[in-house]
Amino acid sequence: MNYDDQNELAAKQEEEWDKLRMENLGMNEEEYSEWLDDINYMLSGTGSVKKESKLKEQPLPEEFALGNLVKLNEPYRMFDHGIIVEHIGYSAMGYPYVSLHLYNTKGEIFLMSGGLRTPCYVDFAATEFEVIRAANTRYKN
Repeated sequence: MNYDDQNELAAKQEEEWDKLRMENLGMNEEEYSEWLDDINYMLSGTGSVKKESKLKEQPLPEEFALGNLVKLNEPYRMFDHGIIVEHIGYSAMGYPYVSLHLYNTKGEIFLMSGGLRTPCYVDFAATEFEVIRAANTRYKN
């Protein structure tokens, strides 16, 4: 494969990623372009989000509502379940980020180290867990 073929392949892959991100974020091309500008601005180190940015205003999908129960794809230490307790926003790849209070099947909660017996906030991307129950529903027998 020559250099031009590699560049063409890379351009096609980038286009596919852009389409996937737009779909995940529920954005049209104009909104997505604006969102990418915001991401690049933040990554440039010149500041956080521009004042006119819509990046922080974009609400997370309903499935990531506060109080929803999740199961981690891979356990974090010995904890494999969590409760969504905070919305952080979106990653540069367009995936929602949330903070969880973690617990395990024994009912133990992941606590801060030291003398405080306070549950820790642990941040995860939506790709690292699946929602197993919405906060406003009950288990069915």
